[in-house]
Order: sequence, then C-alpha cells, then structure tokens
Amino acid sequence: MGSGHPVIALDVGGTAVKSAIVGPSGTLAGPPGRTPIDATADADAVLDTMAGAVRALAPAQAPIAGVAVAFPGPCDYARAIPGRHDDGKFAALAGMSLGDELRRRLDRPQLAMRFCNDAEAAIVAEALYGAGRAFDRVLGVTLGAGLGACLVAGRATIVEACGSVVPGELYRRPFGAEVADDVFSDRGLRARLAGADPARARDPAALRAFAAFGADLGAFLAPWTQALRADGVVVAGGIAAAFALFGPALDERLTVGVRPGELGVAAGLVGAAEALRGRVRRVAEPRPARVA
Repeated sequence: MGSGHPVIALDVGGTAVKSAIVGPSGTLAGPPGRTPIDATADADAVLDTMAGAVRALAPAQAPIAGVAVAFPGPCDYARAIPGRHDDGKFAALAGMSLGDELRRRLDRPQLAMRFCNDAEAAIVAEALYGAGRAFDRVLGVTLGAGLGACLVAGRATIVEACGSVVPGELYRRPFGAEVADDVFSDRGLRARLAGADPARARDPAALRAFAAFGADLGAFLAPWTQALRADGVVVAGGIAAAFALFGPALDERLTVGVRPGELGVAAGLVGAAEALRGRVRRVAEPRPARVA
C-alpha cells in the first residue's frame, strides 16, 4: 500500500494501548497517546478500548491510509485472529477476527487494517529509523513482560527463519535450567534484584544484578548472532531504559556491535505503520550459519 496518507497506529500492551498518527517517513504527528486497557477483561471491553483509541485520532475529514496494530502473539496476523496466551492476557479475544470487530465498531467496513507482532514492529522501526541503521543485518530483542526477538536484513526484510532456527521463537530456547523468556524479562530481572535497592544510586547489589543480567543475555545471544549471521544487536523494550547498567556487560560477551533502541515507545507504532504501507517484506532462508 503506497498511500502517502497518514496511518493511525496502535501498540497494544497488557496494561495500555499506545496510539499515534504516523506519517509516510515514520514521523509521529504528536506525542503517543496512552489509553489504559485491562487485558483480562471481556472481549467487548477490550475491543471498545481499541476502537476508542482509533476514534480519538481519526481526523474528521482528512483521509487516512488505514489502521495498523502491533499486537502480542500468539496471533494469526494475516487474519488478525489471536490465539490463546499462556499468561491469560486477551483470552477473551482468542479466535475472533479483530479486524472485522474493529471495522464494525468504527462503522468503516472498508477500512484498511494491518496487524503485526509487537516485537517485530519495534525492531523493524529501529532498523529503518533508529539504532538498527548502523547494521546491515540486525538481531533485535525486546525486553519487557517477556523476551521478543526479530532478525531484520536490509532495513525492512524480516527473516522469519534460517533453516530450523526461527528468530521469533528464541524466547522458548533454554538458558541453563530455565527458559529464556523467564530469565530475560521483567520477572527475571526482578528476581535478580531481590534484596537490592535499584532506587538508591549506585547500590552495589543492584549494580551486580544488572551486570549479571547483561552478561547472561550476551552469553545467550552470542551463538545466535553467529548462527543468524547478524552484524549487530539492538535492545528495545522497557528494560532497555536501564541499558547503561547492563549494556557494558552485554557488549563484552558479543563479537558484534550492540546498541540500545532510539525510538522508545514510538517504535511499535512506527513499525506497524510501515507494515501497513507494504514496506516490510518477509523471507525464509535455507539454513543458519554453522556455530563454532
């Protein structure tokens, strides 16, 4: 979709829906909006919240290219039908066509809509407009409620798989006796910080915990950067705000460059808009590189 009209973009999280009007060059018309959402509510409540966020931004007369939505998996994004989340979030939406439901609530049956994975949207945006511009083939990770990952080549091509390696499923991979998603997430970091005081400047226990988090993340990602032939890593998501505390230890464990995301909360919105515009491609490659 090559329309030069702006896109209304939503980034749906477990506690809030971020929203913005995104222009053709990835710029936001204003600061992102934030609408609280209850991910455990019934379907009508969740869908009404999402529709309300769109309605609040929809210009009265000016045309829009469509609505783009970054949404957490599992989801059949081509049909905008969520699956069942292990944590119970958005359980009421499982099996529903979100596009059809939102068009009905907005009374715009022909409205163009595109749904995409929230982690992929954020990393694509960083590759196009943010920290990922420094690399040709970037492995991006989002650190927040869970671990998200995405491999982007040539700025806007998502590499869905390298042989049997699926970058978007790194969260399922083991790390020690645990699963990566449990280690490199809010809950994993909180467990490390137990007994420390992150609010107290230079608290030694907190500094050690962040450094250990970065070192472990580097140890986990290093073989995957090699297997996926990535020449750089970008770290996005809420935990990336503390990159100064764990980034140096992460960098020491990697043989490729690593940078924190630059776009902050706008990343998912911008990436979703680019997907709706048709700028994002998807490919599968035959095999990963051999890991030494």
